[in-house]
Amino acid sequence: MSANALAETRDSRLESRGDFERNAVRGKPPQPPLTTEAHTHIDIFASECEPGWTYFEHTGECYKSVETIVSRTDASTACKTDIPTAHLVSIQDNKTNEFVLSMVVSRSWIGLENVNFSANEWVWPDGTEATYLNWVPGEPSGDGKSVEIRTGSAGQWNDVSGGYEKGYVCQYNPSAPVGPLGMYPHLIITSSSGHAKWK
Repeated sequence: MSANALAETRDSRLESRGDFERNAVRGKPPQPPLTTEAHTHIDIFASECEPGWTYFEHTGECYKSVETIVSRTDASTACKTDIPTAHLVSIQDNKTNEFVLSMVVSRSWIGLENVNFSANEWVWPDGTEATYLNWVPGEPSGDGKSVEIRTGSAGQWNDVSGGYEKGYVCQYNPSAPVGPLGMYPHLIITSSSGHAKWK
């Protein structure tokens, strides 16, 4: 190796070391210098929905309706088996309800669940309390802690036992981490071609 090449290699290593040390001074966990291979192979964020899922711009999330009839528990498990961060659908407003209704062909499980019968407390899979509700008149009737969306009643909801078998709708956030984010908490992948930078 020529003297000039050796000098360039040394300068590059010093620059990477400087970035490493400056991050430590700023109170950020020191991060190892990225190599070309790391740029190419780390894929932390997905940029679009997985095949078979539909993107809904109103919420910025991906959805899939499944016609296979299963229990409510099995439906929840199936969502996560497909995409680890997926869950039964959360419906926060009428626009989202209309979108979900357009996807289903039969009564289907949604993510709403009664976690406290005495207080009539209905929550979504992430634990947030429901503020938008679209019950069939006379519901909830206390038939169960799980909820279905009905196709024959303008997408209104009915409480029912989770032991029944129905289709279901899953949802996930395509911007959520899908790779080893815990290993690189201050890394942003800016494109699939491998451009990367530290926060």
